[in-house]
Amino acid sequence: MNGTAHAIMGACIGSLAIQSIQPDVQETAMIMCVSVVGALAPDIENVHSIIGRRFPITARILNFLFGHRGALHTPAFLLVLWCLLYRFSWLFCSGYAGHLLQDLFTAGGIPLFFPFSSKKVSLSPFRTGGIFDYVITFLLISLIYQLAG
Repeated sequence: MNGTAHAIMGACIGSLAIQSIQPDVQETAMIMCVSVVGALAPDIENVHSIIGRRFPITARILNFLFGHRGALHTPAFLLVLWCLLYRFSWLFCSGYAGHLLQDLFTAGGIPLFFPFSSKKVSLSPFRTGGIFDYVITFLLISLIYQLAG
């Protein structure tokens, strides 16, 4: 999935939170920022990603330690984040989870069962970087909106 598709997912997750909470203007801006950053965050280990380009030294170190779509692209790491973060953790982690869900629907997949297995699981044959990034994102967002009622 490309960074724009991940940002769209984060913005949609943020909009669901805004619709539910109905915050003031400052909180609305914070919610959107936190959810979009959460959706971009797993790619911090990719020096070519939107977030990796903004933090190149961090991206290089994390890429060296974990590689792309390694430990940072796992539900286990998401659980660690959930436990470590305090305010807005649910929102950041919701964006993060949206990213993992999107990447699960790419040919590259994610290591879904890490730390028990580093084998990547994929639920579709589509490669990252094409029109299917947006088709899959649209379908997932539609499903999320339907489930949210």
